[in-house]
Amino acid sequence: MEGCHLRGSKVARGGIRWSDRKEDFRTEILGLMKAQQVKNSVIVPMGSKGGFVVKRPPVGGSREAVMAEVVACYKTLMYGLLDLTDTIEGAGIVPPKLVVRRDADDPYLVVAADKGTATFSDIANGCAIEYGFWLGDAFASGGSIGYDHKAMASPPAARGRR
Repeated sequence: MEGCHLRGSKVARGGIRWSDRKEDFRTEILGLMKAQQVKNSVIVPMGSKGGFVVKRPPVGGSREAVMAEVVACYKTLMYGLLDLTDTIEGAGIVPPKLVVRRDADDPYLVVAADKGTATFSDIANGCAIEYGFWLGDAFASGGSIGYDHKAMASPPAARGRR
């Protein structure tokens, strides 16, 4: 798999995209991140977007085999992001071990599931819980247990609009 994650500021809103555009998925993700900034400016001023491509899907595989590979690739991206991200323990921020940082503490990620991965929030939350990441089951909002960021962050007048 190959993946990327972009974020416009320390606090941003966006999601993770499963892309089938192997040659230009980074360009796709950048365009989607820019669109997040416009789409969600009432809620959070900056956008964020991540994405991944499956480089070697099972040839002639069943839908189940393809989805198993997609989930494995998605988990690889989640674990990779968690490997590089600070967490919070008690009252302090804890940087990842063996990572050289050239920026300030930053224990925040935006990994809500996106089109094509909407059922993956619970998978991402499981990865966060397994890693002991401070957000736990709210790591990927929209999961079956995690909080609903749209309901909590949206002004009442904006809820329900599409």
